[in-house]
Amino acid sequence: MGYGSIFDKLKPKENLVRSWFIENYAHGFKFNENNFVEKVNNKAFEFTPKDIKVYLKSRYESNTIKCSHELDVICKKNRILDAKIRVGLPWLSTFLGITHDTEIQKSNSIEKLSEYSIETWKEAEITFSKSHVKPTRELIKDVTDALSEINTYEKIQALLRVTKKYGSFYACHLIFGKASIKEKEQISSSNENSRSANTRVQLETNSGKEGSIGLNVDKKTTNKSRNLDSYSRSTNKNIGDLDDYANWEIIGHDQIHLIFDLLDDDLRKKTLDVLGHRILSAGSELINFDFKNSRPLIYPLETTRTHVEDASRCHIFVSIVTQNDKEAFSWHIDYVDEYTPEIVVYRIRHKKKSIFRANQSIDNCSVKINWIIVGQPKEFDFDMVKYPVILRSYNYNGFNIENNFIQIPISQIQNFEEDIQKLQETCILSTCVLETGSLSKNLYNRNKTSIIFGTHYSRSNKAACMFAYNVNDNDKKNFIDEKILQNLKLHICAVDVDLSYKTFKFGQIPIKLRAGDKTKNIYYGFEDPNIKKVFSENIESLILVNQTLLCPKNCNDHGLVNVNTHGIIYRPFGLQCTDERKIAYLIVPLNNSSLIDNQPISRNGN
Repeated sequence: MGYGSIFDKLKPKENLVRSWFIENYAHGFKFNENNFVEKVNNKAFEFTPKDIKVYLKSRYESNTIKCSHELDVICKKNRILDAKIRVGLPWLSTFLGITHDTEIQKSNSIEKLSEYSIETWKEAEITFSKSHVKPTRELIKDVTDALSEINTYEKIQALLRVTKKYGSFYACHLIFGKASIKEKEQISSSNENSRSANTRVQLETNSGKEGSIGLNVDKKTTNKSRNLDSYSRSTNKNIGDLDDYANWEIIGHDQIHLIFDLLDDDLRKKTLDVLGHRILSAGSELINFDFKNSRPLIYPLETTRTHVEDASRCHIFVSIVTQNDKEAFSWHIDYVDEYTPEIVVYRIRHKKKSIFRANQSIDNCSVKINWIIVGQPKEFDFDMVKYPVILRSYNYNGFNIENNFIQIPISQIQNFEEDIQKLQETCILSTCVLETGSLSKNLYNRNKTSIIFGTHYSRSNKAACMFAYNVNDNDKKNFIDEKILQNLKLHICAVDVDLSYKTFKFGQIPIKLRAGDKTKNIYYGFEDPNIKKVFSENIESLILVNQTLLCPKNCNDHGLVNVNTHGIIYRPFGLQCTDERKIAYLIVPLNNSSLIDNQPISRNGN
């Protein structure tokens, strides 16, 4: 039989298979209670039929698969071939019906969790483009209704119900036929007691029940060389029979996308906001800088450094780490234009008669700038293994500052208080942002100004406090042009304690400060055991801090907090009103490849 005859025979069959596929597989998939993939009943999307490609070819294959953690086992047993879905994301795991463990897998402690031999009898491969499917009206309505719930918790619960109805994911490449999997061996971690803690994902399973999918796999046994299925090639009478396509089963899911990827841009962004923001980029750089002539250190956050294309939609948080315990530093974010943020760092020194002066030393200083950029990811299947923390971040502007400071009630920041139900427990960070691109150079020249900015969070007032000081104002009138203050913006975020890995280090620590013996205007938290435990052990990591205070309604406890190699340095500007303060902290582990440079970089201040 020639090739033309084979083609003529398969073409009508391809059309039949395509029609059968359109009728039966415009649906998403989900994991059932036994962690087996099953097709849901409700249609999630509609096809463009001409785009569906059908390849009919009977083929037998056998190979060995190795699984390094439990989510890997479930995905490979279910023949989920797309690696993106095996990254163990906290909320993605939730939407897949799988819970995440509290620890990230340590690859050096588990070489191999299990090994399987797999036999497949492929009959057909069917592919379609993501761009040629559209969500059903029912899916759009249910997602819209879910996003209209009162608070974030209710919205997430409603979105979970959507995934149960329409499935968690769909696949643009499906393989049909039959398959058999046998477990060859199971190898535990080198430390049996630590295996659960060192596994990226801990699955909720019910081993007492049997489950079945196209692979006919059940979980009744883990003994070596035992067959995990009830299907064998010898009992199958239909291999190679193309007329049996209605009885084919899915033996491979590839090109995986979450159901929410079907939505238009507006609904996608709203859904991603509900799921929370993440750390898009993080860095730490040690810099030698000469602060002479009152020049600040300017640290650009250009795309080549951050790999963030549109920083104007993001929020930036910073901490300054200093090795000198006699000096303090202020910082703020300066947008020289809409897409160009820069970190501006001023050195603050003490002068006799208790007058603060900025940058009057000609001595070089080594400061380490820690920063993170927080925002909405582009895709639903982003990898959070590196930074397993969910943040709720916002910006706030359009306020009037009186007496050079303002308290912004959390209730005025849309959704913030509703989204973060545990404000007293979580880490709250804030940053002052100044948009100098809209200021004339005559009004504000950052190379000559002595104005510094700062923030803290008032637990008693449930408000973010933002302040500005002219540290070279000898008359103590602290005059700052109102036009400058009108260009201020607040970036604020809090860690979502319900969706983040609990072992990711964040929270609040009570701290007691003491005045220095020789530098009365600087307070230290070096001897505080709480500080030593958290900060001294993680000084090589990226540490972000902020103050949370119990303070009166008209707060005057303004000051700056810097991280030191021994603990905390606090530099006040107003009268201290309370000792009941906490340090909010977020510690982001960075390996050497994450650091921009481990060695100090010298800059001349030009």
